[in-house]
Amino acid sequence: MKEEGGSPCARCGAVVPGGTAGCFALFGQVVALEYSDPAYGAANADEHAERVYRWARSVWVAWSAHHEWARRWTRERGGQDRADVT
Repeated sequence: MKEEGGSPCARCGAVVPGGTAGCFALFGQVVALEYSDPAYGAANADEHAERVYRWARSVWVAWSAHHEWARRWTRERGGQDRADVT
């Protein structure tokens, strides 16, 4: 299915000119930048770390209603209670 501006990549769904082949070519360009320009890689790594932190925090909050159940289940099975984790 062709969409305005390109076709969807079969792997990730991004709509790019050339579809899957075009997406792979763009991916190769990004990887080349990361390896050839230390500043690009460092900035990208910092941004990645920040996004991972935000994602992890959102998951923790989203599942907060289940924390007590998980602690109780862990204690019942002889695990250490990590009630200090918030």
